[in-house]
Order: sequence, then structure tokens, then C-alpha cells
Amino acid sequence: MEKVNAVAEKIVSSLKLSRGNIFSAMLSDGINDNLLNVLKNIAKERGVNHIYTNSASFGQPINYLFEKEFSANKAIRLFGGGLPWGMEYEYATNFNADIINGLAYINHLFCNKRNWLSIEYPGRLKSEYSGIEINKLENKMYDAILYDQNKLIEKQKVLRSILWRGKFVEIKGNEVDLNFSINGKRAVSCSGQYNLPDGEVFIAPVEGSMNGWIYFKDLDWGLLKDVKFIFNNGEVIEYYSKNKIMQEWLKRKLFIDDGSNKACEFGIGTNELVNFNVGDHLWDEKKYGTFHIALGGSYGSNIVSIRHWDMVKDNNSNYTIFVDGEKILENGNFLI
Repeated sequence: MEKVNAVAEKIVSSLKLSRGNIFSAMLSDGINDNLLNVLKNIAKERGVNHIYTNSASFGQPINYLFEKEFSANKAIRLFGGGLPWGMEYEYATNFNADIINGLAYINHLFCNKRNWLSIEYPGRLKSEYSGIEINKLENKMYDAILYDQNKLIEKQKVLRSILWRGKFVEIKGNEVDLNFSINGKRAVSCSGQYNLPDGEVFIAPVEGSMNGWIYFKDLDWGLLKDVKFIFNNGEVIEYYSKNKIMQEWLKRKLFIDDGSNKACEFGIGTNELVNFNVGDHLWDEKKYGTFHIALGGSYGSNIVSIRHWDMVKDNNSNYTIFVDGEKILENGNFLI
């Protein structure tokens, strides 16, 4: 319980939870109650007015699941047992446009709240995907969440500086050949403000500047396999998957609105304790030496979309990242 208590305290600190706040905890299926119970006790001790705990499931109407969350001024989401609220299962099977658009809109509202936090929490499907027994996985994930924030900030300073003053990025390898401008864009160092665990530096590519292609062996809990995207002037113009059903799924994910197929973010993972994959991009994108490209709307980008889809390129494939011709990362190893 010592680590559970430490994680709870880190959540309270990140959210600046204090007397008079209304606090909401949105849980994905399969969450262990230990962390939630500790959070309830801490909140009670600090005079937090209410804790709304919504268990997200497609067995309940969307409005019911989220109405309490949006009456709160502080909110967390704990992603534990499986896919967030069954979203991706719904995409892959029923292609229910109302649910897809509804959930994307709700996520858009959530991410525009002033105080929110998304937390990767150990769960059964994460254990199965990673191949790590659940109790060991719990310890490893807690350790990554508790990674020293000051150490993370210090480690990310040089990378943030290089991206901030940089003008042009090239990523080359046997599964990727991308280039794009970052001239005039602001690099952001992430160290626990909105995600736990954290550890990434990201920047928005100049709108309309990304060109080239990228291949992913595995995306979204392995539901998408052997996927290739071709970019032209910042947009995905062609996409391929060997699975015909997944080809239709890709179409729906890419074209949910006018901005959802546009490149909006480039990020690099920096947390050394995130050294394995669990299938969820909020965790996998923090993995040391990886990079990710996101589509849709993002901080620092002028693209408007209710979608933000991070696609993580693992560090087990061969690639080199250049900023203004200087190598900064090669095969998962930083050169700066």
C-alpha cells in the first residue's frame, strides 16, 4: 500500500486538489479499488466537497456516464482494465457513428477543462498485452508514475531547447521516411501536469508541412496491424491495412471531421522506467527513445478537430531523427 499512497499523493499534488473542489474520478472497467479508496480518504481529509466516481461501460448511456464528470472542477481518468470505455471495440465492430462522435466530443470537452489528469493504471489486459504478471506490472507502473518530476524536467531541458530553436525535422529508417517543419513552434516538456506516468517532449509540426510515409506493425492494443500512412502537405492521403475490416476502421478514425487526418504533434518519450509496452498510447508514448505522431487537434497546432490520435513508433525498429541535419536520436538512443 505504500506505493498506492504515494501515487494518490502525486495525483492530489498534480491536480492541486484542495478544500471546496468538486472531484470526479472516471474509471475504465477493471480498475482496482485500492487507489480510489485512498483518494477518497485524502479528499475527505482536505475538505473536498464531492467525489463522483463513474464506472465507464457501454451498458450505460453516455450522458449518464459523463454528466457528473462535467459538473466537477477537478477530474481524473484512470485507464486500467482495458480499452478506454470499450471505445476501440465499438469502432472495430459496430461502427456506430453516434457513439464514436459522442465519445470524441466528450474527450474534446474533457481536455479543455482547466484541471484534469489521465492516469495509466495496471489492469488485466495491460498484463496480457505486456506479458508481465499483474502484480509485477503494478509495481513497474507505479514506479514509472512516481519517477522524480524534477529529474524528468532536467533530463528534458536539452531536447526541449533543440526542438524549440529547430526549424526542420527528418525521420529516416526502414519503416519510416518523414520530414516536416517546426519553425516558430513551441516545444512542450511534459512532467506530470496532465498524464501519469509522464515523460515526453512534444511540438506541433507547422500545419501542412509533413510529407512522407510511416509504417506501424501494431497500433491500438494490436487491433490495428501492418498499417501504413502516406502524408502529403500535412494530411494522410493514403492508408493501408492488410485486414479489410481494419481498413474500414481506419477510414472512420481518420475522417471523423475535417482535421482528424492532419498531423498535429510530434513527440519523443523520455521516461526510462517506461521500458515496455502495454498497448495504450498514453503509456507507450512515454517509453524512453520512442517517438509518436498524432493526428487531429493538439496544443500548439491551429488544426481544429475533436480527435487526437497518438501513434507510437517503438524504439525496437531502426530509425534516426534529425533536427536541422543534426542527429538527436538513433535506434532508441539519445545522441544529445
